[in-house]
Amino acid sequence: MATRLLKPAIARLSLVAFLLLPPAVNGAQDADDAFLEGWERYQHYTRDNFIKAIPHFERALELDPNYARAHAALAAVYIESWWNAWLIVDGGFRGSSEGARKHLKEAMQDPTPLALRVASLMHIIAGEYDGAMAEAQRAVDLDPNDPNGYEAMARVLIRVGRPAEALDFIKRAEKLDPQSRYLLRLGVAQFHLERYEETVATMLKYSKRHTDDFQPLLYLAAAYGYLGQKQNAESAFETYNKIRVSLDRYPATSAMDQVGIYYLKDGGGANKTSRIRIAARGCGGIFGRDYLEKACRRRRTSVRGRQRTLPKTREEKQLSEFVTS
Repeated sequence: MATRLLKPAIARLSLVAFLLLPPAVNGAQDADDAFLEGWERYQHYTRDNFIKAIPHFERALELDPNYARAHAALAAVYIESWWNAWLIVDGGFRGSSEGARKHLKEAMQDPTPLALRVASLMHIIAGEYDGAMAEAQRAVDLDPNDPNGYEAMARVLIRVGRPAEALDFIKRAEKLDPQSRYLLRLGVAQFHLERYEETVATMLKYSKRHTDDFQPLLYLAAAYGYLGQKQNAESAFETYNKIRVSLDRYPATSAMDQVGIYYLKDGGGANKTSRIRIAARGCGGIFGRDYLEKACRRRRTSVRGRQRTLPKTREEKQLSEFVTS
Protein backbone atom coordinates (compact mmCIF):
# COMPACT_ATOMS: atom_id res chain seq x y z
CA MET A 1 0.00 0.00 0.00
CA ALA A 2 1.07 3.57 -0.57
CA THR A 3 2.06 5.75 2.33
CA ARG A 4 -0.53 8.38 3.06
CA LEU A 5 0.77 11.92 3.31
CA LEU A 6 -0.46 13.74 6.36
CA LYS A 7 -0.61 17.32 7.51
CA PRO A 8 1.97 18.32 10.14
CA ALA A 9 -0.76 18.59 12.77
CA ILE A 10 -1.77 14.98 12.14
CA ALA A 11 1.83 13.83 12.27
CA ARG A 12 2.32 15.57 15.61
CA LEU A 13 -0.62 13.64 16.96
CA SER A 14 1.49 10.48 17.05
CA LEU A 15 4.82 12.09 16.10
CA VAL A 16 5.12 9.77 13.10
CA ALA A 17 3.26 9.47 9.82
CA PHE A 18 0.60 6.78 9.55
CA LEU A 19 2.24 4.15 7.34
CA LEU A 20 0.67 1.54 5.10
CA LEU A 21 -2.69 3.27 4.78
CA PRO A 22 -4.63 3.09 1.50
CA PRO A 23 -3.81 5.69 -1.17
CA ALA A 24 -5.41 9.06 -0.60
CA VAL A 25 -8.73 9.61 -2.29
CA ASN A 26 -10.14 12.86 -3.56
CA GLY A 27 -10.78 15.13 -0.61
CA ALA A 28 -8.27 13.35 1.64
CA GLN A 29 -6.91 16.64 2.94
CA ASP A 30 -10.45 17.66 3.82
CA ALA A 31 -10.75 14.37 5.68
CA ASP A 32 -7.67 15.31 7.68
CA ASP A 33 -9.23 18.68 8.50
CA ALA A 34 -12.42 16.99 9.66
CA PHE A 35 -10.45 14.54 11.78
CA LEU A 36 -8.45 17.30 13.46
CA GLU A 37 -11.64 19.22 14.25
CA GLY A 38 -13.06 16.15 15.92
CA TRP A 39 -9.83 15.31 17.73
CA GLU A 40 -9.59 18.79 19.20
CA ARG A 41 -13.03 18.33 20.74
CA TYR A 42 -12.30 14.80 21.87
CA GLN A 43 -9.26 15.94 23.84
CA HIS A 44 -11.41 18.25 25.97
CA TYR A 45 -12.90 15.01 27.30
CA THR A 46 -16.39 16.13 28.28
CA ARG A 47 -19.75 14.74 27.29
CA ASP A 48 -20.68 17.79 25.21
CA ASN A 49 -17.37 17.74 23.35
CA PHE A 50 -17.74 14.03 22.63
CA ILE A 51 -21.11 14.78 21.05
CA LYS A 52 -19.58 17.58 19.00
CA ALA A 53 -16.66 15.40 17.90
CA ILE A 54 -18.79 12.65 16.33
CA PRO A 55 -19.97 14.59 13.22
CA HIS A 56 -16.39 15.56 12.37
CA PHE A 57 -15.12 11.99 12.54
CA GLU A 58 -18.11 10.85 10.50
CA ARG A 59 -17.37 13.56 7.93
CA ALA A 60 -13.78 12.33 7.68
CA LEU A 61 -15.10 8.87 6.87
CA GLU A 62 -17.48 10.24 4.24
CA LEU A 63 -14.49 11.80 2.51
CA ASP A 64 -12.22 8.81 3.03
CA PRO A 65 -14.01 5.56 3.99
CA ASN A 66 -10.63 3.88 4.61
CA TYR A 67 -9.52 6.41 7.20
CA ALA A 68 -8.62 3.93 9.95
CA ARG A 69 -7.77 6.57 12.54
CA ALA A 70 -11.21 8.15 12.17
CA HIS A 71 -12.78 4.74 12.81
CA ALA A 72 -10.53 4.35 15.85
CA ALA A 73 -11.48 7.80 17.13
CA LEU A 74 -15.19 7.02 16.86
CA ALA A 75 -14.64 3.72 18.64
CA ALA A 76 -12.85 5.64 21.42
CA VAL A 77 -15.65 8.18 21.72
CA TYR A 78 -18.34 5.51 21.92
CA ILE A 79 -16.66 3.13 24.36
CA GLU A 80 -15.35 5.88 26.63
CA SER A 81 -18.74 7.55 26.77
CA TRP A 82 -20.15 4.15 27.78
CA TRP A 83 -17.39 3.77 30.39
CA ASN A 84 -18.11 7.24 31.81
CA ALA A 85 -21.90 6.75 31.72
CA TRP A 86 -22.34 9.62 29.27
CA LEU A 87 -25.39 9.32 27.03
CA ILE A 88 -24.31 10.66 23.64
CA VAL A 89 -26.38 8.74 21.06
CA ASP A 90 -30.07 8.01 20.59
CA GLY A 91 -29.51 4.30 21.17
CA GLY A 92 -28.36 4.91 24.72
CA PHE A 93 -25.57 2.85 26.23
CA ARG A 94 -26.33 -0.09 23.97
CA GLY A 95 -25.94 2.23 20.99
CA SER A 96 -22.58 3.41 22.30
CA SER A 97 -21.40 -0.16 22.84
CA GLU A 98 -22.51 -1.27 19.39
CA GLY A 99 -20.96 1.80 17.77
CA ALA A 100 -17.65 1.13 19.49
CA ARG A 101 -17.55 -2.47 18.30
CA LYS A 102 -18.54 -1.52 14.78
CA HIS A 103 -15.85 1.12 14.34
CA LEU A 104 -13.18 -0.85 16.19
CA LYS A 105 -13.70 -3.73 13.77
CA GLU A 106 -13.03 -1.36 10.87
CA ALA A 107 -10.11 0.32 12.63
CA MET A 108 -8.41 -3.01 13.30
CA GLN A 109 -8.21 -3.69 9.58
CA ASP A 110 -5.23 -1.35 9.70
CA PRO A 111 -4.56 -0.86 13.43
CA THR A 112 -3.11 2.27 14.97
CA PRO A 113 -2.05 2.72 18.61
CA LEU A 114 -5.37 4.48 19.21
CA ALA A 115 -7.32 1.48 17.92
CA LEU A 116 -5.23 -0.87 20.04
CA ARG A 117 -5.81 1.31 23.09
CA VAL A 118 -9.55 0.96 22.52
CA ALA A 119 -9.17 -2.79 22.02
CA SER A 120 -7.28 -2.99 25.31
CA LEU A 121 -10.09 -1.18 27.13
CA MET A 122 -12.65 -3.55 25.60
CA HIS A 123 -10.69 -6.47 27.04
CA ILE A 124 -10.63 -4.77 30.46
CA ILE A 125 -14.39 -4.34 30.37
CA ALA A 126 -14.71 -8.05 29.62
CA GLY A 127 -12.33 -8.92 32.45
CA GLU A 128 -9.76 -10.25 29.98
CA TYR A 129 -6.60 -8.76 31.43
CA ASP A 130 -4.13 -10.88 29.47
CA GLY A 131 -5.78 -9.70 26.26
CA ALA A 132 -5.75 -6.11 27.49
CA MET A 133 -2.05 -6.32 28.24
CA ALA A 134 -1.30 -7.86 24.85
CA GLU A 135 -3.13 -5.11 22.94
CA ALA A 136 -1.43 -2.39 24.99
CA GLN A 137 1.97 -3.92 24.25
CA ARG A 138 1.11 -4.09 20.54
CA ALA A 139 0.30 -0.38 20.64
CA VAL A 140 3.66 0.44 22.23
CA ASP A 141 5.55 -1.77 19.78
CA LEU A 142 3.70 -0.37 16.77
CA ASP A 143 4.72 3.22 17.50
CA PRO A 144 6.94 4.00 20.50
CA ASN A 145 6.34 7.71 19.85
CA ASP A 146 2.56 7.50 20.29
CA PRO A 147 1.17 8.15 23.80
CA ASN A 148 -1.83 5.85 23.31
CA GLY A 149 0.18 2.70 23.87
CA TYR A 150 1.72 3.96 27.09
CA GLU A 151 -1.62 5.16 28.42
CA ALA A 152 -3.17 1.78 27.63
CA MET A 153 -0.33 -0.08 29.32
CA ALA A 154 -0.56 2.11 32.42
CA ARG A 155 -4.26 1.43 32.67
CA VAL A 156 -3.81 -2.34 32.51
CA LEU A 157 -0.91 -2.40 34.96
CA ILE A 158 -2.96 -0.48 37.51
CA ARG A 159 -5.90 -2.83 37.05
CA VAL A 160 -3.77 -5.91 37.66
CA GLY A 161 -2.26 -4.52 40.84
CA ARG A 162 1.07 -3.21 39.50
CA PRO A 163 0.76 0.58 39.97
CA ALA A 164 4.48 1.17 40.56
CA GLU A 165 5.25 -0.23 37.11
CA ALA A 166 2.56 1.97 35.60
CA LEU A 167 4.32 5.18 36.66
CA ASP A 168 6.98 4.96 33.95
CA PHE A 169 4.35 4.48 31.24
CA ILE A 170 2.36 7.42 32.61
CA LYS A 171 5.47 9.62 32.48
CA ARG A 172 6.08 8.66 28.84
CA ALA A 173 2.48 9.40 27.89
CA GLU A 174 2.70 12.82 29.53
CA LYS A 175 5.95 13.64 27.72
CA LEU A 176 4.52 12.71 24.32
CA ASP A 177 1.16 14.40 24.80
CA PRO A 178 0.52 16.74 27.75
CA GLN A 179 -3.17 16.70 26.82
CA SER A 180 -3.50 12.96 27.33
CA ARG A 181 -5.34 11.64 30.37
CA TYR A 182 -2.09 10.88 32.14
CA LEU A 183 -3.25 12.82 35.21
CA LEU A 184 -6.08 10.39 35.83
CA ARG A 185 -3.80 7.37 35.50
CA LEU A 186 -1.27 9.07 37.77
CA GLY A 187 -3.85 9.77 40.46
CA VAL A 188 -5.13 6.19 40.43
CA ALA A 189 -1.58 4.80 40.60
CA GLN A 190 -0.75 7.10 43.51
CA PHE A 191 -3.87 5.96 45.32
CA HIS A 192 -2.94 2.29 45.01
CA LEU A 193 0.57 3.12 46.18
CA GLU A 194 -0.98 4.72 49.28
CA ARG A 195 0.39 8.14 48.39
CA TYR A 196 -2.82 9.83 49.41
CA GLU A 197 -1.70 13.45 49.63
CA GLU A 198 -0.36 13.19 46.08
CA THR A 199 -3.61 11.50 45.00
CA VAL A 200 -5.60 14.46 46.30
CA ALA A 201 -3.45 17.02 44.48
CA THR A 202 -3.52 15.06 41.21
CA MET A 203 -7.25 14.34 41.21
CA LEU A 204 -8.12 17.95 42.06
CA LYS A 205 -6.02 19.11 39.13
CA TYR A 206 -7.60 16.57 36.79
CA SER A 207 -11.16 17.35 37.91
CA LYS A 208 -10.72 21.05 37.18
CA ARG A 209 -9.88 20.17 33.57
CA HIS A 210 -12.58 17.52 33.12
CA THR A 211 -15.69 18.64 34.94
CA ASP A 212 -17.95 15.91 33.51
CA ASP A 213 -15.75 13.04 34.63
CA PHE A 214 -17.17 12.11 38.02
CA GLN A 215 -15.31 8.84 38.54
CA PRO A 216 -12.02 10.35 39.86
CA LEU A 217 -13.99 11.98 42.67
CA LEU A 218 -14.38 8.57 44.27
CA TYR A 219 -10.64 8.17 44.53
CA LEU A 220 -10.49 11.70 45.88
CA ALA A 221 -13.10 10.89 48.53
CA ALA A 222 -11.31 7.70 49.53
CA ALA A 223 -7.93 9.45 49.68
CA TYR A 224 -9.40 12.11 51.94
CA GLY A 225 -10.77 9.28 54.06
CA TYR A 226 -7.34 7.75 54.52
CA LEU A 227 -6.04 11.19 55.48
CA GLY A 228 -8.81 11.62 58.05
CA GLN A 229 -10.30 14.66 56.30
CA LYS A 230 -13.96 13.78 56.73
CA GLN A 231 -15.44 17.09 55.57
CA ASN A 232 -13.43 17.11 52.34
CA ALA A 233 -14.30 13.46 51.73
CA GLU A 234 -18.01 14.11 52.13
CA SER A 235 -17.78 17.14 49.82
CA ALA A 236 -16.01 15.11 47.12
CA PHE A 237 -18.61 12.36 47.30
CA GLU A 238 -21.46 14.89 47.24
CA THR A 239 -19.97 16.47 44.09
CA TYR A 240 -19.65 12.99 42.58
CA ASN A 241 -23.37 12.38 43.07
CA LYS A 242 -24.36 15.81 41.76
CA ILE A 243 -22.51 15.16 38.52
CA ARG A 244 -24.02 11.68 38.20
CA VAL A 245 -27.55 13.06 38.58
CA SER A 246 -26.84 15.87 36.11
CA LEU A 247 -25.94 13.15 33.59
CA ASP A 248 -29.20 11.27 34.26
CA ARG A 249 -27.51 8.59 36.36
CA TYR A 250 -28.70 7.20 39.68
CA PRO A 251 -26.78 8.67 42.62
CA ALA A 252 -24.65 6.19 44.51
CA THR A 253 -25.71 5.69 48.11
CA SER A 254 -22.25 4.86 49.41
CA ALA A 255 -18.67 5.42 48.43
CA MET A 256 -18.13 1.89 49.67
CA ASP A 257 -20.35 0.47 46.97
CA GLN A 258 -18.47 2.30 44.24
CA VAL A 259 -14.84 2.49 45.33
CA GLY A 260 -14.72 -0.94 46.90
CA ILE A 261 -16.54 -2.97 44.28
CA TYR A 262 -15.80 -1.26 41.00
CA TYR A 263 -12.69 0.86 41.12
CA LEU A 264 -10.31 -1.21 43.20
CA LYS A 265 -10.29 -4.30 40.98
CA ASP A 266 -6.87 -5.88 40.97
CA GLY A 267 -7.36 -7.88 37.82
CA GLY A 268 -7.98 -11.50 36.93
CA GLY A 269 -8.90 -13.64 39.89
CA ALA A 270 -8.74 -10.83 42.43
CA ASN A 271 -10.30 -11.63 45.80
CA LYS A 272 -13.43 -9.54 46.16
CA THR A 273 -13.43 -9.63 49.95
CA SER A 274 -9.92 -8.19 50.10
CA ARG A 275 -10.99 -5.37 47.77
CA ILE A 276 -13.88 -4.57 50.06
CA ARG A 277 -11.59 -4.49 53.07
CA ILE A 278 -9.26 -2.11 51.25
CA ALA A 279 -12.20 0.17 50.57
CA ALA A 280 -13.47 -0.17 54.13
CA ARG A 281 -10.19 1.10 55.50
CA GLY A 282 -10.34 4.06 53.13
CA CYS A 283 -13.99 4.95 53.41
CA GLY A 284 -14.54 3.97 57.01
CA GLY A 285 -12.78 7.13 58.04
CA ILE A 286 -15.28 9.11 56.00
CA PHE A 287 -18.61 7.72 57.05
CA GLY A 288 -17.99 5.53 60.06
CA ARG A 289 -19.26 2.04 60.88
CA ASP A 290 -22.96 2.98 60.81
CA TYR A 291 -22.68 4.34 57.29
CA LEU A 292 -20.94 1.20 56.07
CA GLU A 293 -23.64 -0.98 57.59
CA LYS A 294 -26.32 1.04 55.82
CA ALA A 295 -24.46 0.51 52.56
CA CYS A 296 -25.08 -3.20 52.93
CA ARG A 297 -28.85 -2.90 53.15
CA ARG A 298 -31.36 -2.87 50.32
CA ARG A 299 -31.50 0.70 49.08
CA ARG A 300 -34.04 2.99 47.54
CA THR A 301 -32.68 5.57 45.12
CA SER A 302 -34.69 8.45 43.72
CA VAL A 303 -34.14 9.97 40.29
CA ARG A 304 -36.61 12.38 38.71
CA GLY A 305 -39.11 11.61 41.43
CA ARG A 306 -39.16 7.87 40.70
CA GLN A 307 -38.28 5.25 43.28
CA ARG A 308 -36.27 2.14 42.53
CA THR A 309 -35.38 -0.72 44.86
CA LEU A 310 -31.87 -1.96 44.23
CA PRO A 311 -31.10 -5.60 45.00
CA LYS A 312 -28.39 -6.47 47.46
CA THR A 313 -25.32 -7.48 45.51
CA ARG A 314 -23.00 -10.37 46.31
CA GLU A 315 -20.31 -7.84 47.24
CA GLU A 316 -22.68 -6.09 49.64
CA LYS A 317 -23.38 -9.40 51.34
CA GLN A 318 -19.65 -9.90 51.76
CA LEU A 319 -19.29 -6.37 53.11
CA SER A 320 -22.12 -6.98 55.56
CA GLU A 321 -20.26 -9.95 57.01
CA PHE A 322 -17.06 -7.88 57.21
CA VAL A 323 -18.35 -4.76 58.94
CA THR A 324 -20.44 -6.71 61.45
CA SER A 325 -17.69 -9.15 62.38
